[in-house]
Amino acid sequence: YGAKWKPLVLTNPSLDLAVAWGAAYLGWLKQSGGRRIGGGIPRSYYLGVESGVRSQESGVRKTSVLCVVPRHLQEGEEVALPEPELELQIGQPVLFPLYTSTVRDDKAGDVLELSPKQLLQLPPLHTVLRGGKRAGAKRVPVTLAAKCTEIGTLELYCVSREGNRWRLEFNVRDVVRDSPEPDDDATDRAGLVDVFPEDKVQAAGALIRGCYTAAAPTPSELPKALEAALESGRHAWPSGLCRRLWDFLTEVGEKRGRSPAHLARWYNLAGFCLRPGFGDPLDRYRVEALWKLITTGAAAGGAEGGADYWIMWRRAAGGLNTALQQTLWARLRPVLLPTKGKPAPRPGANELTEMWRAAASLERLDTRTKQALGEELLAQVRRGPVPHYAFWALTRLGTRRQFYGPLNTLIHPQVAETWIDALLDFKPATESERLGWGFCLAELARRTGLRGVDVSDEHRHGVAQLLRSVKVPAGWPRMVEEVVEPEGDEQSRLFGESLPIGLRLAGS
Repeated sequence: YGAKWKPLVLTNPSLDLAVAWGAAYLGWLKQSGGRRIGGGIPRSYYLGVESGVRSQESGVRKTSVLCVVPRHLQEGEEVALPEPELELQIGQPVLFPLYTSTVRDDKAGDVLELSPKQLLQLPPLHTVLRGGKRAGAKRVPVTLAAKCTEIGTLELYCVSREGNRWRLEFNVRDVVRDSPEPDDDATDRAGLVDVFPEDKVQAAGALIRGCYTAAAPTPSELPKALEAALESGRHAWPSGLCRRLWDFLTEVGEKRGRSPAHLARWYNLAGFCLRPGFGDPLDRYRVEALWKLITTGAAAGGAEGGADYWIMWRRAAGGLNTALQQTLWARLRPVLLPTKGKPAPRPGANELTEMWRAAASLERLDTRTKQALGEELLAQVRRGPVPHYAFWALTRLGTRRQFYGPLNTLIHPQVAETWIDALLDFKPATESERLGWGFCLAELARRTGLRGVDVSDEHRHGVAQLLRSVKVPAGWPRMVEEVVEPEGDEQSRLFGESLPIGLRLAGS
């Protein structure tokens, strides 16, 4: 190098803003049509179209796959495959095996017979494709279209001759490390996902946009209109459909404050579509987006709040990390555990109820906070009349097996024993009180098989004997005496409402 040459020193005056600048610049390039530097996606993706085929020559097991996304495809770019035409089974459970490769350069549409060692297996999708109320179970000829999104998912579209489209979304971030041979319960391990026709999903999205950007439907009419467009009641919406509807709610999130009625409906639908805040690989990002939207947007009439607001957070609490749950608790504490000499404004009865239920759903709070909340609820039970939220909130705070929280946030067994002692002599006045009181006792004394979690044998036997003497479901005394896995009805009761169909919950 010559003596006069000097290297160009690149400086960044604020490293904290480097990522934000990069994101802003990328957004400007996308809007302005400027050139971007990129090599496309580093992987090719394949859909299994037939499995278990053995070569006649070598006897080596091979898998028939269809290349749906080639390497170097730009993110967000869709590739259509007019050939080959496939037969799609609708109305019955089907399995979509997915594979990937970082070294193969096959073209989209190529049908190949490959050894399983040549591909990496991704989590398959076990789904039921819906064709409408009158469609029934039948086979439909389809072609495929696919694209990779910028958030790391693979979207696969099945397009029929009549123009119907079904969108399948795969998680392509996880690799199946062990590739077991197909067996009878392979589909059960994969989990079942209901996929609605894309035209119905888009019609539902148009209704949500219309409610918040036009005059129809009104907020009160929106739920019934969505059920009519999807030809399915709200409690029959599977988790995949709920998450799709959340995407449309995100679009109109800034307009949620159009009126108090619009705001309440948005809260209601957002929490319903995101419940319980986890269970899908992208739920973490969805709940983070909800948090940012709420904390940066403007609500109707000022600060965010009201009964529907707390219902939304109760439903999505499982997706909030510890810091965010502490932030929510900072808003709840002045009302639920007021400091002497600093009385807080008392909300209405409905909002107070939902504030207690939301606080009890924050399972990542520390044990000291949970114990203080439980002692206050027990004091309310003793004073009477018993608030209808009291037993449910006590159950969530003191359960021996939390819905999603870690073991280090469980209240100590000795604390749970004092709560049991305080509740054993309670005399329920109504059927709802009896069921709430009985379920609370069953969860406080539940047997988990972990010595550091379970209450004493004396307390468990006492609770089981009491539950058998009153009219409660037969499974409640059993879960006090034996280690049993929570069932669907029990999980829904602990959560406070029904869970989305098809949701797969991992153990705590």
